[in-house]
Amino acid sequence: MAHHRLVTHPLVVRQLTVSAVTDLSPRLRRVTLTGPQLHEFERDGLSLPAFTAPGFDDHVKLIFASQGPIEDVLPRQLAHGIEWRPTPHLASRDYTPRRVDPVAGELDLEFVRHGTGPAATWADTAEPGSQLWLVGPKSSTLLPEEIDWVLLAGDETALPAIARFLDERPLDVPVRIVVNLPDDHGRITLRLQDGDTITWVVDPDPASLVPAVRQLDWPDGQVFAWAAGESRSLLPLRRFLTREKSVPRTHINVTGYWVAEPEEPETTSPATTGAGAAKTVAPAGPPEAPVEWFATRAAIRMGVLAELAGGPRSLADLATTVGIGEEVLVPLSRILVAAEVLSDGDGVLALGPVGDLIIDDEHVADSFDGLEADLVVSLADLDAAAHDGGPSWRRRHGRSLWAAAEAEAAVAVELTEQAERLRYLSTGITAAGLWPSLVAERAHVSLHGPGAAVVAEMLSPDLELSIVAGARFAAAQREQVGRLADRWTWLSEASRCDIAVVALGLEHRTDDEAADLLTRIGTVTRRAVLVESVEHDALNPHAAEDALLSVAAIGRPPRSVADLTALAGRTGWQVAAVTGVGWGVALVELSG
Repeated sequence: MAHHRLVTHPLVVRQLTVSAVTDLSPRLRRVTLTGPQLHEFERDGLSLPAFTAPGFDDHVKLIFASQGPIEDVLPRQLAHGIEWRPTPHLASRDYTPRRVDPVAGELDLEFVRHGTGPAATWADTAEPGSQLWLVGPKSSTLLPEEIDWVLLAGDETALPAIARFLDERPLDVPVRIVVNLPDDHGRITLRLQDGDTITWVVDPDPASLVPAVRQLDWPDGQVFAWAAGESRSLLPLRRFLTREKSVPRTHINVTGYWVAEPEEPETTSPATTGAGAAKTVAPAGPPEAPVEWFATRAAIRMGVLAELAGGPRSLADLATTVGIGEEVLVPLSRILVAAEVLSDGDGVLALGPVGDLIIDDEHVADSFDGLEADLVVSLADLDAAAHDGGPSWRRRHGRSLWAAAEAEAAVAVELTEQAERLRYLSTGITAAGLWPSLVAERAHVSLHGPGAAVVAEMLSPDLELSIVAGARFAAAQREQVGRLADRWTWLSEASRCDIAVVALGLEHRTDDEAADLLTRIGTVTRRAVLVESVEHDALNPHAAEDALLSVAAIGRPPRSVADLTALAGRTGWQVAAVTGVGWGVALVELSG
């Protein structure tokens, strides 16, 4: 998987005040915000940093309450992060900072004026003196190297990011801009330079954006392609860039800001919708019915979707190519056509819109043929496992999930990629009080778990670092961090150290496996830090599903601080301190 390089920011909840409202067009309203909390400030005894949003497509999360006082839905502020409260009344929306002026202490947001969601409603009634709560941004994406020209494409919800790029010019290269508008009222003036081109596509159908991009002259050299807008309409653009133009994924940033489903009621769930978006509707996802889900999984694993990615095929030809009988493919294809995974034109099969989504978005594909999908399948044995004891994963696969990860490269890679979430918490992790003393001691730190390399990146170069990992995890983490891996010592077994750090190393182990790890660490050091999730992130609407999948994986729900304390006591450790760093993750310091 190609990862974009990021710089993370401390998450701070801020209350700001409207100082001006300007209608840039009949469809676009600019709201200027100000207030002391854009600068460094103190709240509840915490010293909090000034607002920063250096990226042209950064996004902040606006916070609203669907009912009741806003204070009931605000996240809890930590020293270097936040914890969302479990509440059904939170309504949040993501928006791009259009302009940030740290000297004047001003922040501009721009709202497309359609829809009746919480952000659109607030913007319609905003006036000087109105209050707005927001948090973020959590990170900024760094532009890749070797860019000769830039493509910026999107609908009116993408205009704030496009306009900010053109104003600030993070790259001095020619820019091709394509903007789809439902009508001419949405046009605004953009700051173009010599060599730039702009194409306005006036059409209420968001799908008209991609044909306009295809008609552009395509300059020589390496392009960085950025696009945002209606999710489904952008799928052909991603295919065009990757398949026809061979643009590397590191140079593509295509983001769905909203989903066109007018028959669905607007959601007030915590789900975000994309920077600049003012219309938010519940997205239509992949098939959820069990038969459709298993049919889709089978088609992926048989190679049916991969073959059709190359173009339509007759049913008989496809059956021969993938090596399955027509008696299987005929009923399978009927289910997949009904689920829009495939389309059928008189016996000629092709990818449908959901099939395109699966092919072009590896995260969606993983939900059918990755670790999470394997966990879902293992739920079929949950009843027997619950009676016999132990996780249903072990019952189905004959070994534990952790044993599978140590033996199978694909599983190790997935767990390593999941640990990327720790990057967003780097400020809180590195601000913990134990690190300065370790630097002063010139301590030797050994790191364990799927997040070991991510945490190693955060720590001071003055520390002596070693990563303890089996061959599969070592390969995955070396790939994850690239050349940085050569700075550290890589060990297959724990050795004497001053302190051990276990980064997400317990959440995929059974209690016995976790106890075994802590016992082994106890033979080489008497100080340890666990970097683990200790409560579910209340912004995650799938917490209940995640808890059940944890039962399938390791035979129990995710561990709380009390669970980790009991596990520590069982293995000769004591919990010395617990420091929350946000999103349910805490540093749990152990002493022996």
